[in-house]
Amino acid sequence: MDAIKIESLKIAYNGKTVIKDLNLDFDTIGITSIIGPNGSGKSTILKAIGRLIKLSGGCVYLDGKDIHSLPAKAVARKMAILPQGPKSPDDITVKDLVAYGRFPYRSMIRNSDPEGNDIIEWAINVTELRELTNRYVNTLSGGERQRAWIAMALAQKTGVLLLDEPTTFLDIHHQLEVLELLERLHEQEKITIIMVIHDINHAARFSRRIIAIKDGRIVKDDIPANVITEEVIKEVFGIKARIISLNDECNCFNTFCVPYGVL
Repeated sequence: MDAIKIESLKIAYNGKTVIKDLNLDFDTIGITSIIGPNGSGKSTILKAIGRLIKLSGGCVYLDGKDIHSLPAKAVARKMAILPQGPKSPDDITVKDLVAYGRFPYRSMIRNSDPEGNDIIEWAINVTELRELTNRYVNTLSGGERQRAWIAMALAQKTGVLLLDEPTTFLDIHHQLEVLELLERLHEQEKITIIMVIHDINHAARFSRRIIAIKDGRIVKDDIPANVITEEVIKEVFGIKARIISLNDECNCFNTFCVPYGVL
């Protein structure tokens, strides 16, 4: 993968520091979830990695280079970001939306993209959108629409995919549908996924690594079994919880966080 490193990151809004002196490394293939309460800085960290906000201090490196020193298209060929609640024109089809993902490979002088059509077809197939290619995006269900946006990000053909709350506003069926798709993309295509997610149980089920954030600082950064604990949940979210862990026939770590009181 393309290694990502955050060094001494500082971000401030309207004179208020949200993130201060944060250090993180993403140098291994896997699915990483960032969890934490509202206002803890989760999405801010993701936006900093994706170069969507201005840094007040520190640096984000992509393959050892300051990400802000790189051309936008060069970054887009290595890393795709899907923000929360993306919007599209009402009259755009699924195939046309996915095709936008090829923008980093085109130029004003030479608009050719020899591999583009094949990659667009691959992105549509891998997200199981073949029967929906000519549908307008605004007519899709929530899960179908999210898969279409993921397909657009995949069409960038990057090794890293950043997602901000990919299951927001989806029912439980479509949440699992999207998360299982991300799991398959990681396993089959070796795509590194970094996502912000609210659901602790989903983070535990689908992640190899979880970073728990509170007030812009890292409380715990480890494998799910070491992050989803009663002590960490109490410190990060301020709630009492019971943790139920199961090992299934695949020897996968599954945990369920059952809150039962506010501290």
